[in-house]
Amino acid sequence: MYYILGFLWAAAIPFALAAYGVHLAANVLDTKRRNRSVRFVWALAALGVIFAGIQQWYAYELDKESKAKQARAEEDQRNQKDQLEKIGILVRKMSENASRVSYETERMGRISVQENATQVTITHGYDDPRHLVVVYPVVNWNTTLWPVSQNQTSITFVFSVPAPGGAILTWKASK
Repeated sequence: MYYILGFLWAAAIPFALAAYGVHLAANVLDTKRRNRSVRFVWALAALGVIFAGIQQWYAYELDKESKAKQARAEEDQRNQKDQLEKIGILVRKMSENASRVSYETERMGRISVQENATQVTITHGYDDPRHLVVVYPVVNWNTTLWPVSQNQTSITFVFSVPAPGGAILTWKASK
């Protein structure tokens, strides 16, 4: 609605100038010059209306693009906030378990992940489901891992992005 009102306002000024110009030309000029002046003034008014319409269309397109960018930025910000909250939870769990960790009670390993896989199960071998398992992607793979199931000796993670070819995960389990 704002764009329509802006267009009408921007178009009303050239129109009023044209009408006033025609009135003045009609009073002082002879017929031949008056007709030429009338056409010229109305042509300028029409150009003013056209340019006002183009300007309003351009402003509308820029506003639409700006709103889309803002929506994408807000979505990215929400995703980053969620990831930071998950990292905070992981750090809290790690600090809670830090008092129980010793070098003799840690196990590490590497596991290859099939291309386009959406989950992986890591077997840590401890007979206790309360172990902390930390996973590090070895290749450049922009994904988030979430634990979805766990038993006495293994834990299953799902990926936010399917695995690329040649994906390898390094893991570390601590008692």
